[in-house]
Amino acid sequence: MNLPDVKVNLSFGGGVRRITFKIIGMHCATCSLTVQRTLLSVPGVLAADVSLAADEAVVVVDPGRVRYIDLVKAIERAGYDIYREEATLGMTPFPPFGWGFTVGVSSVTPSAGLMVSFLGW
Repeated sequence: MNLPDVKVNLSFGGGVRRITFKIIGMHCATCSLTVQRTLLSVPGVLAADVSLAADEAVVVVDPGRVRYIDLVKAIERAGYDIYREEATLGMTPFPPFGWGFTVGVSSVTPSAGLMVSFLGW
């Protein structure tokens, strides 16, 4: 039996954004499927791929229709959390040497209530 060739063109346009989340709390294939379905239910999400092995979700979104916080809240409503990292850069006076750079990096895992910080210059 000969099947005809079918061509499918998918176009997301130039305004899409790819976001990767580290998911906390997934333990089985059902967990990863739950996270994927939750992300796909958010208006503005074009695609979502969730890996249990990597504890990771890769989401393709239309940034004009969805905000980062909408995705975070959806994952939290499903019973999971996201590993967050934050970085700050500032200028601090260090007499008598003048000014120095202050770099702060924080890793936050809210579900575990753990915050680890590093501050230096």
